[in-house]
Amino acid sequence: MSSYPTDRTGCGYAIRYIKTLLDSDAIRNHGYEAVLLAIFIASREDKLHYTKPPQFWRAELMDRFGHGSPKGFIRIRTAAVDAGLLHYVEGTRIKPGKYWTLVPDWMRPKFEAFRKRNGSNAKRSENGTANGTANGTANGTANGTLSNTHNPTPKKKRPSAFVPPSVEDVRVYCVERKNIIDAEHFVNHYTANGWVQGQGKGRPIRDWKATVRTWEKRDFAGGRSSEAPQRHETFDPSDAL
Repeated sequence: MSSYPTDRTGCGYAIRYIKTLLDSDAIRNHGYEAVLLAIFIASREDKLHYTKPPQFWRAELMDRFGHGSPKGFIRIRTAAVDAGLLHYVEGTRIKPGKYWTLVPDWMRPKFEAFRKRNGSNAKRSENGTANGTANGTANGTANGTLSNTHNPTPKKKRPSAFVPPSVEDVRVYCVERKNIIDAEHFVNHYTANGWVQGQGKGRPIRDWKATVRTWEKRDFAGGRSSEAPQRHETFDPSDAL
C-alpha cells in the first residue's frame, strides 16, 4: 500500500483499531513497544481526521519512546512493520518519515466483528428499544400517557453492587481517555486497600471510572498524592487525539 487509505473518516477507526489490538495476542507475539507505537500512530491519524498520514522525524519518536540511539527505535518500528501493524515511508534530510496503521490478516476477523457489533448497536438505536416504539412508550400511547392512578411512580432501584475492574478494563478505559495512567498499578493499589478511596478508613469506591478521572485531574494539576499513579515516562498520549 503506497498511498494513504481514504475510507477511515467517520467510522470510529482509531478506537476500533486500538480495542481490537489490545484484545489480541499482539503484545505477547510482537512486543509491548511495537504495539504501543501502532496505538500512538492510530491516535495521531485520528487527530488529523484521516486526511493525511502522520509525519515524524526519527529523533522525535526516539525521544518519545525513550531511546537514546537509533537502533533501539528502529528495532521497535521494524517489529511493528513486520507484524503488519504499520506502513512506513522513509523520510529524507528535509522531509520526515510517514506512518499509518494497517489491519493485518491475523487481526482482521476481530476488527470486522467489532465493526459489525457497533453497526448492529447503532441500527437498534435508530429503530427504537424494547421499552418503546415510534408511537409511544410502554407507559403511554400515541394520544398521551396513562393517569398516575394506573401508573404509580416506580420505586427507585438500589444501585448494583460494585464489581472491581480487571487490569484490561482499566487499560482500555485509559486508552479511550487518552491518559497515561498505569492500569496495573491502579488495580493493584485499590485491591490492596479494599477498593476504598481516601486516607484512613476512606469511603468505598462506587464508580472506578470516576476514580480514574480523579487521578487524571490530580496529575494535570501537578498535585501528586499517595494515590497518584505510576507513569510511563516514555509515552505521552495526552495530546494523541
